[in-house]
Amino acid sequence: MNDPGYFHWGAAWSPDGQQIAFSRGKNVGPIAPGSPVIELHIVSADGTGLRQLTNNGRNNYLPAWSPDGSRIAYISSRARLNTHEIYVIDTDGSDDTNLRCV
Repeated sequence: MNDPGYFHWGAAWSPDGQQIAFSRGKNVGPIAPGSPVIELHIVSADGTGLRQLTNNGRNNYLPAWSPDGSRIAYISSRARLNTHEIYVIDTDGSDDTNLRCV
């Protein structure tokens, strides 16, 4: 993916091999100038249909698909500064849930 100014990492293939979930970031963070903001994205295996799943201005990374491909678990620092917790989100970006609260 040619995406000047951004970095990509933590990719995970969907169970059916049709999509990839990954973290995409840019050094524009709210904590300090130049600190990264990393959001979770999903894209089709052929590179089309890029969609951003999270939009909270914090770090969201290390996606892992559910066995049926309907949800993605990931790590996020949004709850508290310097604290990372596990969240689960539907692949359409809805029902974003902190597992600590379940």
